[in-house]
Formats: sequence, C-alpha cells, structure tokens
Amino acid sequence: MIQKPSSSDLCLLDTNVILTAAGCQKDAPQACVTTCRKIVEEVIHGKRRLVVDRGGDIEKEYRNKIRISNKPTIGRVFMTWLYRESWGSVVRVSITKEGDNVYKQFPKDEALKKFDPSDRKFIAVACAHGGKPEVMQATDSKWWAFRDVFRRLGIRVVFLCEDYVKEKYRTKQR
Repeated sequence: MIQKPSSSDLCLLDTNVILTAAGCQKDAPQACVTTCRKIVEEVIHGKRRLVVDRGGDIEKEYRNKIRISNKPTIGRVFMTWLYRESWGSVVRVSITKEGDNVYKQFPKDEALKKFDPSDRKFIAVACAHGGKPEVMQATDSKWWAFRDVFRRLGIRVVFLCEDYVKEKYRTKQR
C-alpha cells in the first residue's frame, strides 16, 4: 500500500524520499518511486513547503548523500532548487544541538532510546515547529519500529511506501 500524505503543506523530507524519487533505491517498487517523485515535485513547485533546521544539519545530509551528476535527475533538480530558490520557500526552524546527533527538541522518551541518532534531526525539527509538519519517510524500515511512539507523541510520520517498509522491517526482524 502506498500511503497518501494528508493535506498539510508543511513537510520534512527524509533524505531517502529524494533518493527513492531519483531511482537510487533499486529494490523499491515503481509505485513507491512515483509517490516519492510526486512529493519532491510538490516541494519544488511550491505545493508543499519544506521544513529544515536553521543550523543546516538536514541540508548537509542532503549534500552528502544526493549525488549531483550531469544527468537531469529529480535529485539534481531538487538540489538546484534548494541552492537557488529555497531561501524564500523553505521554512527554517531553530533547534538546539547538544552534541553529535543530540538535540534538545528530540523527545526525551525512553521508547525512542534506540531511534537512529542520524535521523533525530528530522524529529527534532518536527517537534520544534509549532505546526506539526509531516515527516515524509520512504524506505528506511528502522522507522517502522517507532511508528506507534511517534503517533503517541503527536509526531506525524507519513510512510510513503508502507507495504515496502513493513516487509523490509519484517525481513530484518527474522
């Protein structure tokens, strides 16, 4: 099942959404790639507003993981948009960094103790923003284990490729 995002126009894009849209997640179903591409295009064309941290940790991850080539990929288009046109379009939220991948705004909930430290910036930004932006997640099955905790805490994580993530998570648990 491919989950459709709600009508909120504010969102955070986990890096794997952009990578999946660009076809870099080789085993992702085509419907997943299409859904991710649609979300990235909505951000680029102003139908959704991207939320990132003011300190640049999210953008740094994008730069490190999204390879810019001479090919006209959605990843290249996104990064070009981010560099050239985003200062007026992107919502920048302040978060307090307390160490490597440690943020004051990340929930102090025991159930999130094992949540991937490198992904905590997305949750911290979502928590710091008053409007509860959606965190778009495509193919990272590690997030699946925390979905109920996020829901309980009021953090809106949208699994764009839900069936894929569920199966990948189940496989890793065996």
